[in-house]
Amino acid sequence: MNPFAPPHARVGDTRLSSSRWKAVAVGAAIALGVAHAVLSLFGLGIYWILTLQGVPPQQLYARANQWTEYVVFAHFVSFVCVMVGGYWSARLSPEEPILTALLAGCLLMAFLASGHLAPYDPPIPVWSRVATLLVPVPACVLGALCWQRTSER
Repeated sequence: MNPFAPPHARVGDTRLSSSRWKAVAVGAAIALGVAHAVLSLFGLGIYWILTLQGVPPQQLYARANQWTEYVVFAHFVSFVCVMVGGYWSARLSPEEPILTALLAGCLLMAFLASGHLAPYDPPIPVWSRVATLLVPVPACVLGALCWQRTSER
């Protein structure tokens, strides 16, 4: 087994790991990036499924967000993706990994909350908007707990 391969390798740059706020920002950015990339691919798949079922292109976004099973699945996938950001925020700030991941989740939640300030009512169920705000903090903390567990080995 390669001792330098993630997730067991230690982060060697102490300048990065010494700053909690850098770890918070990096963790939130990783969480957002991973979630966006993965959910974009799943969304593309759902759009093709709906297109093949005869849904007009201008109705794809609304119809995808009315499909409850897909929206629940997307929130589950988002939770797992955001855990990656919590893992990395904890890994970059090993002194207080849970607090750092909690802050990364709060930063991500604030960013996602700004998406709800649009001057129109998007075709997304209210429960999904609430879930979008509730997912980041526990997902980041769980990611940090996963890092703690793997780092103790």
